[in-house]
Amino acid sequence: MFKKVAIIGTAGFIALSMSGVAFADMSQSSGIYGEGNLGWGRVAEEPAGSTKTENTGVGLNMSIGYKFNPTIAVEAGVYRYPTEDFGNSEGSNNYAGAAAVKTAIPFDNGFEAFAKAGGAIVSHDLKGKNGGNPDGAGSYTGGAILLGAGLGYAFTPNWEGTVQGNLLASADDNIPTMQMLTIGLTYFF
Repeated sequence: MFKKVAIIGTAGFIALSMSGVAFADMSQSSGIYGEGNLGWGRVAEEPAGSTKTENTGVGLNMSIGYKFNPTIAVEAGVYRYPTEDFGNSEGSNNYAGAAAVKTAIPFDNGFEAFAKAGGAIVSHDLKGKNGGNPDGAGSYTGGAILLGAGLGYAFTPNWEGTVQGNLLASADDNIPTMQMLTIGLTYFF
């Protein structure tokens, strides 16, 4: 259900963006911004002996950042990935705090393409349920690399809509790789 809403929202955002109606030439060229994103998330984990692998669901992100110029920004945020249900075990508390450098290519019509890279501290729990005791059960916290890319469209100089994807990858075997595809809004103060 949520996946359908995300697809329809993304399609509507793209249709509005391509309608030829320009509300603004581009977003603020510098300053502080706040960003909120909601979408589909996935946690790439399959505990041994699990009876099913339901590892997708709602993901969200809230970030604050500072844009130095139209092409360079830094941001810090909190990411929440879905809880996983494997029948006899559950992966939960899939959170990350991240800091990243964001680079953008602004276009004259209010669009921009951007990429971000940085580091994150990730929290992940794997625990048994319904009598299950999965290998590797426990609470884990560790470092990860955050990579992301997306498109933005400035509706006004202060408001921007975004579609973006991100990836959290950790070298720690107890912390699974996590991905998210979102739509969101950014406000420049």
